Amino acid sequence: MKANEIAGVLEQFGQSSYERVLIDGEWGIGKTKYAEDFTKEYDKSCYISLFGQKDIKTIIQEIYFKLIANDDIGGKIKKGYRDVAEKLNKIDFSIYGFSLSIPLLGDIYNAMEKELSQKDTYIIIFDDLERKHEALGIKEIFGLMDSLSKIRGIKTVLIAATKYFDTENKRIFSDYKEKAIDRTYLIERYSDNAPAEILGEEVWKTLNNLTGFLSFKNLRTFQKIKLLILEVINTLGYEVFSDKFTKEDVYRMCFATIVFNVEHNGEMILVDEKIRKFSENESAKVDYMCAYIMKNSLDNAMSRSVLFHIKRWYETGEYNTVNIINEIDFINNFNYQPINHLSSEEEIVNVIEESKKFFEELTGEETIGNIIQAITNGVTWSEILSIDIDLDKEELLRKIKPNIAKHVDIENNIFENDISLSQYTLQSQEVKDIIQSINHEIVCEYYNKLADKINDCFTSKMFGSNNYLKNLMDSIISINHEEVRKNLKRKIEDNHFFFPLPKGKITQEHWDWCILSKLLIFNIDKHWGIEGYFDNFVHTVKNEAGNYQDRMLQHRIKILFESN
Repeated sequence: MKANEIAGVLEQFGQSSYERVLIDGEWGIGKTKYAEDFTKEYDKSCYISLFGQKDIKTIIQEIYFKLIANDDIGGKIKKGYRDVAEKLNKIDFSIYGFSLSIPLLGDIYNAMEKELSQKDTYIIIFDDLERKHEALGIKEIFGLMDSLSKIRGIKTVLIAATKYFDTENKRIFSDYKEKAIDRTYLIERYSDNAPAEILGEEVWKTLNNLTGFLSFKNLRTFQKIKLLILEVINTLGYEVFSDKFTKEDVYRMCFATIVFNVEHNGEMILVDEKIRKFSENESAKVDYMCAYIMKNSLDNAMSRSVLFHIKRWYETGEYNTVNIINEIDFINNFNYQPINHLSSEEEIVNVIEESKKFFEELTGEETIGNIIQAITNGVTWSEILSIDIDLDKEELLRKIKPNIAKHVDIENNIFENDISLSQYTLQSQEVKDIIQSINHEIVCEYYNKLADKINDCFTSKMFGSNNYLKNLMDSIISINHEEVRKNLKRKIEDNHFFFPLPKGKITQEHWDWCILSKLLIFNIDKHWGIEGYFDNFVHTVKNEAGNYQDRMLQHRIKILFESN
């Protein structure tokens, strides 16, 4: 049955001959929601969560507080309680703390029955059985339900997701269920209107068709979709949306992100396992999300570049608002009509032409991300339509040198400057080759800038800025490009190995720089396989130091190189 039918079951329960019923079903399917909704509408009922409950006493106390909180019967119950307490002479009434046994609860209820003119059944709903504390046994819960059912007019409902019991609790539940439960209702589906109630009509209208292709059992998936949509939109702002980058596409991308990570556990379960093994990179995963989860339903195929950001945003919590907004601006400002697999051939050809025009009119101000977006867009569609976009890679690399120079930031490490292939949906080998060539140019530019910055600090004696030198020293092992190695080696040698001779009175910063400079040359010798490179450095430094009558200089040189 569906979760929304719980209300009807509970209404009928009050008039039925059953005393104790079980509502069983998957987590997140709506059992709790409809049970709580029922207690809000039906005065003579209360809802008790067993989550974390350790003993029966606290459950009994919570039931009592729920009873006296009832506007219709609370005052009379308090009066009845006082009367019974005086007669029994057992306890002092205190709304904030007392001892209450199950028999006494029955005495109170029976004693007050006439005053309350109680004709309707009072239903007590116990939820979250599988989440109870391990100190509280299932047999105790069943015992409580049995005791309550013996009180005239009281019926009990137990709500659980029994599939999550551990082995021991499953055995106990199975052994005692037949005697403890009169009737079981199995909730197998959430309410048809539940997703719309959670997401809102506008979002549900966009996602409704997509959900028909997939299977959902847990309403928390929709709650997570809603939260991610709100987070993304609140961060980016409503002003980013247009007829080219739509809110609906953000709804779809957030939907795909949650489905992939939550429902599919981050695996491409809708494709053949053999294909899955060779498609574990980020680009393939985004392709999967677009094709198998979103069914290629984006209003604008270019928006998929933003999906990489949203996916990483959800999975790691990391995102760069400036970069995302920049990509969205590019989508909004690109001179074309939004396209996808439903577009006409003429519309696609127009986009290819606009991509060519974009390359022809480069100004040097475009971001590398925008350039790759344009390349991906133009080349991918030209291959689909078998149209030669006539993109000369060497000419493109020459034209975008100013863009690369603007892109490179030596305040970040090389990996933060690098353009990851995983950030783009790359079905074209040509696009992959172009991006790899761009990355090569980025690496060359990065280390060229870094070496120049180190030399500036070296010649200006800004030894406190040794973070640049340390960055280069740490990077030596990962530099594989022969062109980069050759350029760095030349700049290091032309500038005295970036080694400031420690003569006279020096600062700690000066001395730290000397140590880093030595380690830089040592790493080059070790990892680049340049025979005698470090020995040549030591020989050069000692010869230069020999030109000065400075015994502290000689002492420092000895300290610096005594371990080599």
